[in-house]
Amino acid sequence: MRKETRIMCKVARKEGAGGKER
Repeated sequence: MRKETRIMCKVARKEGAGGKER
């Protein structure tokens, strides 16, 4: 996974979709 995945996880948490990438 790239570092972008970590950043997306943070952004997804704000939208409430943290479980979407997991």
